[in-house]
Amino acid sequence: MERRDAIYDNLRDLRFEYRAGKYSQADFETMKNAMRRKAALVLAEIDQVTEAGVKRPRGPRAAPDRGPR
Repeated sequence: MERRDAIYDNLRDLRFEYRAGKYSQADFETMKNAMRRKAALVLAEIDQVTEAGVKRPRGPRAAPDRGPR
C-alpha cells in the first residue's frame, strides 16, 4: 500500500512539474506511462495478497479467552 501511495504521489508531482514547464510533452508522457505501468503491477500485487487472504480456509474458531474470573 505504501508503494502504491508513493507512485500516486510521484504521478501528482510529475503532473505539477510538467505544468510548471520542467518537462517536455514527450518526456512527461514517457515518465507518466512508466509510472502507470508500475502502479498497475503494484495494484495487481495488492489484489493477489488481498484475494489470498479472503480465500484462505478457516479452521474451527477457538472460544475467546475471557481471562480470570
